Amino acid sequence: MAPSRADIEKLCAHLATSDQSPFFDRVSPDVVWDVMGKKSVAPSPSTDEIRGLADVQLRHAGTHPAAGHFTSLGTPSTVFTTAVPLSVLITSPESWKKGALGVINERLQHPLQLKIVNVVGGGADQEWATVELEANGVCNNGMPYPQRYAWVMRFDESGTIVQVRAYLDSALVQKAVDQNP
Repeated sequence: MAPSRADIEKLCAHLATSDQSPFFDRVSPDVVWDVMGKKSVAPSPSTDEIRGLADVQLRHAGTHPAAGHFTSLGTPSTVFTTAVPLSVLITSPESWKKGALGVINERLQHPLQLKIVNVVGGGADQEWATVELEANGVCNNGMPYPQRYAWVMRFDESGTIVQVRAYLDSALVQKAVDQNP
């Protein structure tokens, strides 16, 4: 059951502060968090030999470097799927932030702070809610970074976040990475 819309707004408001821990305290250690898109990875002969040509084609079809399938904020584990060809070992909220947000935060003058735009869903009869977020940053080269996100979140019966699908402007991520190596 998802918390009420007001509770979700209060929870996500912590993402706009320097202390985001109250938000991450409500994320399950076994969360499944997908940053949608396929990670673009340079070819590696040893990997190509192991995974074959189909995987090589997937890796070259990447949409942005922040994409990934993140699991287990508290317990080390990895999952490899062809739908999301790169899995990342996440062992804490800090490592999730470094893995998922680090790609872009390394290229910004200041770390992203996410502000709530809208919450859809939530409440006693729903386990899913969608939160629209915005982050207005500036890249190291001075390029504006006006990112928008939609996080589709599933809550368990205690109100803990157990699954997230994060959608974002992947072209903007790629542009920021390309212009701020």
